[in-house]
Amino acid sequence: MAWTFMENTIGLPPITSTEAATTTVIGGTTVTNLPWKLCDIQKASDPTYGVGEFIYLKGVASTAAGDWVGYSPALGTSVRAIANGTYPLAVAMAACNTTTKYGWYQISGVAVALGLTSITHSSGFLALTGSAGALDDASVIGDHVYNARKTTTVHVVGTFLDTYNISRPFTTNLVTVRN
Repeated sequence: MAWTFMENTIGLPPITSTEAATTTVIGGTTVTNLPWKLCDIQKASDPTYGVGEFIYLKGVASTAAGDWVGYSPALGTSVRAIANGTYPLAVAMAACNTTTKYGWYQISGVAVALGLTSITHSSGFLALTGSAGALDDASVIGDHVYNARKTTTVHVVGTFLDTYNISRPFTTNLVTVRN
């Protein structure tokens, strides 16, 4: 993937990088300097995958490139997506695997993301699973993922990564439906 930002903004960290915050002492007070603005959303293009949107978030332990994460749009924090989650979803663009790192997460466009081995192309349903960071097509009450659909029939060679069309996906853990 060769994602390139569509706007020329000085200081944007590369999409597939992770950055750590730095600290500065000013007058005896320690100030944390973030590498970029939390929850900033940028558009980028790729010659293979087209145009996508990305949000800048704080990392979480064990996150690998392609993992599905839930995030807080108010705090800019992420968690590896897992069953019973209630949050907007995004796909990690790099191994942003500690809470001291920050990076980009894809929220729309064609994303390369983690799916379980049994996931099929023909299924219209995706759900959170007990495997953190992965989706499946098994019907699970309350764990339905909205605004995401698998587009490939086979995994990327040697991985469980697949391509998905996503448009700001989310899950609600809704068990009952009301009018």
